[in-house]
Amino acid sequence: MVEQKPVVQLLTTGGTISAGWQESGGYSPVKGGAEMVRNLPVGAVADVRAEEFARALSFSVGYEMVDRLVRRVSELDSDPTVSGGVVTHGTAVMEEVAYLCDLTSTAEKPVVFTGASYHASDPGTDGPHNILDAVRVAAAPESRGRGTMICFASEIHAARDAMKLHKYSPVAFVSANGPLGVVDVGGITYYRQPTGRIHVPFPPLPVPQVEVIKAVLDMNDLLIKAAVDAPVAGIVVEGFPGSGGVPSILLGPIGDALDRGIPVVLASRAPFGRITPTARGESGPRVLEGMGVIMGGDLPSHKARLLLAVALASDRGMERLRATFEAVSRGGVL
Repeated sequence: MVEQKPVVQLLTTGGTISAGWQESGGYSPVKGGAEMVRNLPVGAVADVRAEEFARALSFSVGYEMVDRLVRRVSELDSDPTVSGGVVTHGTAVMEEVAYLCDLTSTAEKPVVFTGASYHASDPGTDGPHNILDAVRVAAAPESRGRGTMICFASEIHAARDAMKLHKYSPVAFVSANGPLGVVDVGGITYYRQPTGRIHVPFPPLPVPQVEVIKAVLDMNDLLIKAAVDAPVAGIVVEGFPGSGGVPSILLGPIGDALDRGIPVVLASRAPFGRITPTARGESGPRVLEGMGVIMGGDLPSHKARLLLAVALASDRGMERLRATFEAVSRGGVL
């Protein structure tokens, strides 16, 4: 009796992994899913069904495409013939799109994002190896229930934790607490379960507008005042590295935002560690916490923005927002 191979649905969206060099200079997406797996030994692992979902570099990806992607992932999860999905994506916003999928999808089957640092016409492209690894992860029974993941350079990262920290290295993604697992010649090894996961339904479009304001030396308050006056639905302040202090000039506009019912979340420029609101001074995190600012824990500003946006769309008041971030962000609230 021939053993039935698992079925993995490949959704291609463009990105560097699908791109070829153009005579006019620079690279652009040129390959669809079938072409990307044609010469790969994926058949030894799974029956791969290729579907060209989109074809663009990820600079142009927005909420509308992610909404459609989450809906497609849900369809795959309810398809009894499919074991898991692989999404090839540009690395520029891969961690954001993967995190949005993890936040808003209830899929039990694995959804594995991957991409490439070197474009498809580069002789050293890392795309084919990453696709093969991602298919192996999506096909594995032990991947079920771990949410959305990123598989890159033979490492498996939780969507919540993954950060792209190098512009073009083939080992571009890291997780502060280490990867969930690895892929090697012996198979797939998981070290831990993903943590800090919750589910919030994908909001109706348009998604509430949340802006990120970055703290820098001797800045003015122009950007945060503009955000408050717009008004935006929420603000994430990316404080200085460390515990997330901000220039004192921002205290007034932050207070105005809170007075108007605009939630403000504090993140940190430092990619590792979590905010612990111990520093006070003139405008340290202890002061901000006392004003009513929500501590973002170890979430980077761009993921805190996504969490705040989808939570706001669910009509969560300030205290529920605070509880949501405490549940997700590995905060250091004292």
